[in-house]
Amino acid sequence: MRLGDGWEDILPSSYKKKHNIFFLCGDYVGPAVISPKHDSLSVNWCLGDKDVEVLDSSDGRIVDGSPSVSGPDFSSRLCKRALYSYFLRAAEISGKSYLLSLPAYHSVKMEAVAYQSVKDLVKEQFLSNHAGPWNSKRLVDCFSV
Repeated sequence: MRLGDGWEDILPSSYKKKHNIFFLCGDYVGPAVISPKHDSLSVNWCLGDKDVEVLDSSDGRIVDGSPSVSGPDFSSRLCKRALYSYFLRAAEISGKSYLLSLPAYHSVKMEAVAYQSVKDLVKEQFLSNHAGPWNSKRLVDCFSV
């Protein structure tokens, strides 16, 4: 909603489809007694995963006793480094070997020309709508696998 209406006409066709997001409330399924020890726990699972992954959402690390431990140093299968390694496997399988030679995650993101141009448009739209600047996290993107 921060982007406003009517600016979609300047987007490339692959970015024009608008998705409405709906949040549904359900019954509480947590423990009867809440402990501060469990405030930062997070659970993730996707179709095809052997088991759930339980992590401490304050640091992104898998907790001791999690049924699934997939990443090095107890990092989550949902962290940027893991997603980047999945991307590199997909690039290799699809024959996009030039992506494998780029030195870091940030380099791969910068190669995505259409994404970068749309991101620039979104940044401009935020500013023109007085919705605040885009929050950049460039330092966290400077890693390799």
